[in-house]
Amino acid sequence: APMKALVRERMKDWGVRLAQLLGKRVVELTGDVSDMSQVERAEVIVTTPEKWDGVSRGWQARSYVQAVGLVVIDEIHLLGEDRGPVLEVIVSRMRYISAQTNHAVRFLGMSTAIANAKDVADWLGAEEGGVFNFHPSVRPVPMQVHIQGYEGKHYCPRMATMNKPTFAALQDYSHNQPAIVFVSSRRQTRLTALDLIQLAAQTDSPRRFIRLGDDEIEPTLATIKDPNLKHTLSFGIGLHHAGLSEGDRAVVENLFEQCKILVLVSTATLAWGVNLPAHLVVIKGTEFYD
Repeated sequence: APMKALVRERMKDWGVRLAQLLGKRVVELTGDVSDMSQVERAEVIVTTPEKWDGVSRGWQARSYVQAVGLVVIDEIHLLGEDRGPVLEVIVSRMRYISAQTNHAVRFLGMSTAIANAKDVADWLGAEEGGVFNFHPSVRPVPMQVHIQGYEGKHYCPRMATMNKPTFAALQDYSHNQPAIVFVSSRRQTRLTALDLIQLAAQTDSPRRFIRLGDDEIEPTLATIKDPNLKHTLSFGIGLHHAGLSEGDRAVVENLFEQCKILVLVSTATLAWGVNLPAHLVVIKGTEFYD
């Protein structure tokens, strides 16, 4: 998996499905967690490309690397980005190990959206009938897409002009349903949330986004460290970005998952690492500073 956040998500899910229900030994192998005695006995290893690259370099002395029979690469479209060479090295090395040990290895690459699926399949060595490219129409939940353009030379004022239409979309398309608003930076999460609170205050229902009882609000807010998050949560709007402590992020994720708060304003890190259901998703702008 490309990020530690995704590794943790897989561990949380497979820790139940594979470990508890099927009795498989599932082990996390990242920079944070690397108990090699556990890894050697594992049946499923969940890791990042960089970690597996480092581990597999010493494959001759590591029997668990030689024993791998299936390599699943999540988000394989990252081949075209900065970390692409690491994925290329992993696939080439695992092929080499397979040839040296006469132990067959199967590769499975998965991606949300990829333009040249056939080229990637050829590179992986997928045979005819081994490529599955699903059209959006086969989605289990139908999806509607609306695109609105906004003029404005400068970035921050242009982002600010999007807040009122965002609030209108929340009212029209996601009434009493959970919604996620993606923005480009941590600062924009705060500014957007404060604007949404202000717009809600001008209506007849200023606390429309919160589903917590009065007896639940105070204990919940008492556990929050970030002052901006504490303020926005009291109106049912959560913030989510890498600058929050892990405890604060976990509280926000749980509240949103249980529909106790109905709006989550987040940076793109959430799209990578957390699987939260939403009735409406707003993407405020398609550019960010890199």
